[in-house]
Amino acid sequence: MSRIGRRLILGSVFVMMALALAGFSASAENGWVKGKIGDNSLFPFMGNPIAGATVKDANGAASATTAADGSFNLTLPEGNYTLKISAPGYKDKLTDTITVTANNTTTHNDYLTKPSGNITGKVTEDDGSAMVAASVVCQGVSTSTGLDGKYTLANVPVGTWNLTVTPFMGTPINFSVTVTDGQVTTKDLTITVPSPVIVTVIDQKTGPIANATVTFGTLTGKTDALGMVTLNGGTPGTYKLTVTAKGYKTYSKDHALERGGVMFTVPMSKSSTDGGKGFIPGFEALPVLAVAALAALVIRRRLED
Repeated sequence: MSRIGRRLILGSVFVMMALALAGFSASAENGWVKGKIGDNSLFPFMGNPIAGATVKDANGAASATTAADGSFNLTLPEGNYTLKISAPGYKDKLTDTITVTANNTTTHNDYLTKPSGNITGKVTEDDGSAMVAASVVCQGVSTSTGLDGKYTLANVPVGTWNLTVTPFMGTPINFSVTVTDGQVTTKDLTITVPSPVIVTVIDQKTGPIANATVTFGTLTGKTDALGMVTLNGGTPGTYKLTVTAKGYKTYSKDHALERGGVMFTVPMSKSSTDGGKGFIPGFEALPVLAVAALAALVIRRRLED
């Protein structure tokens, strides 16, 4: 065999050995990163797994996809890595440096957050005063206004939503608000406070009259077993109060509704000794603050009867 032939054979052997060693070395230098991805900073102890999330080397091609339980297993050569985690509907995230050692598994649990922003503002009544203890809700995030009428909602999902404000002992009112990722949206609100109309209808001898129809302006309702009905949505002004009940004379008279509400008591009579008006003069309108005193009077009348 010629010298050239021997050199070619030896060269081929060296190349094959080098390739084999390289393959062995690459296999021996691999390590693994495993863990779970969820939607809460305390995951997997709290929160929900995120299936279908991609976990990849931020500077390479190696990647893995999370299973239904949020788990993944990523194979990487030993070294230091920053992983990029992404999933539809969530904000991408880069991890801190993760060290991979040969033939060892590194555990890394992480979480993703949805794009969100904050809403802040002040709720005032139509007279300029702060609305205290009003409930403020947007997309499941809730709070209450403070003594200064101010509120803050944190981590509200991005989008245009209803911002619902419910005054204390009032009815919900919706406003539109747009939330931008990473931004604080200021939403000051002015609310015309509905003044409740509380009406108690009683028989002069037998006590509360249930199922009486009470109308105050455009507001209407029926009394309960205690002879009471609360009509919400009223605004200050003068309105006609009408009360009808089977077997009783109809009561109808104009009354003023003050800011903050008013309470009316209408003692009805089946007789005509009251001049046909069906009520006792002097029991017409009381501020809401007099509710307790009036209730005590009704109870005492029932005991006396």
